[in-house]
Amino acid sequence: MSLIGCVSKWFNRKGYGFIKVMDKDSEYFDQDLFVHLSNIKVDGGVFVTLYPGEYVSLDVSVTGDKTNCVNVSGVLGGKLLVEHEKFRYKYFNKHNINDENDENAPIKEETQADTNTA
Repeated sequence: MSLIGCVSKWFNRKGYGFIKVMDKDSEYFDQDLFVHLSNIKVDGGVFVTLYPGEYVSLDVSVTGDKTNCVNVSGVLGGKLLVEHEKFRYKYFNKHNINDENDENAPIKEETQADTNTA
């Protein structure tokens, strides 16, 4: 049974991420499930990736105590964003680097002036 999900996190360098199941009728509703790049179906030798916020169709595989997404594709058999013929997509964090109250903001590194004296 195919479910609809939304990519919540994706790590390109590691080749895996998590998809939050959106189908209210599913026992996995609102859970983040693991997905590996080998379980993503794309056409024609494109770089396999997912984008946070992208909606996908998926099946769920349970082996032992592990629940994984398999047969991940565009919604209802459509194309994923990475398969678009004309465009390449990039994404950036919305966090403001200068927002010190935001716990998810990147940590700013302080630089020290060179204090060597002759």
